[in-house]
Amino acid sequence: KAMNTFSGWFLLGNDIDYGGKTYVSDVTLSSGYGGVWRNAIFDGQGYSISNITFSGNGLFGVRAYDCEFKNVAIINAKLTTSRSNVITQQFYGTGLVDSVFVQATSTVSPDSSSNVLIGSLESTALSKISNVIVDVVNATNAEHLSGITRTSMTSPKLSVFDAVYTIGVKVNVGANVNEFGVYDDIDT
Repeated sequence: KAMNTFSGWFLLGNDIDYGGKTYVSDVTLSSGYGGVWRNAIFDGQGYSISNITFSGNGLFGVRAYDCEFKNVAIINAKLTTSRSNVITQQFYGTGLVDSVFVQATSTVSPDSSSNVLIGSLESTALSKISNVIVDVVNATNAEHLSGITRTSMTSPKLSVFDAVYTIGVKVNVGANVNEFGVYDDIDT
């Protein structure tokens, strides 16, 4: 089955109010396979996206390779299903997440788990997540939420977390990230 590939430079030119509607990634296909983002840059230029609901993959869909997500605030986001996240389900390659603020609530059932920012870092080499605040309010399952990510990291590489803060959930950046990540100022 084929996968769509997307790339480019995406700039926000003003604040966007999603009005509570559910975001449906254009790169999630009905076959269950998703699209792939490669070498894409999403630059919010200091603007915000508010009142957006995620019931699955984030803004970069299923997979993001060597992508950047920066300079944006995601305000009053809602995560409604397990595997809901704001950026992507799987982050590969030399990615960057920088200067991002996320304020979210979660209604994911207590027997599920979800990751607010990124679903998982997969065999990631030199990804950097910096200057990030994840603030989770009114979560029905805060003990099952990871603020930043979990990881598979089947081939251990090095990821850097610098000035990353979570509020309202455990930091929990995954079982293997602790072995292979470099942390500075990660806090709850």
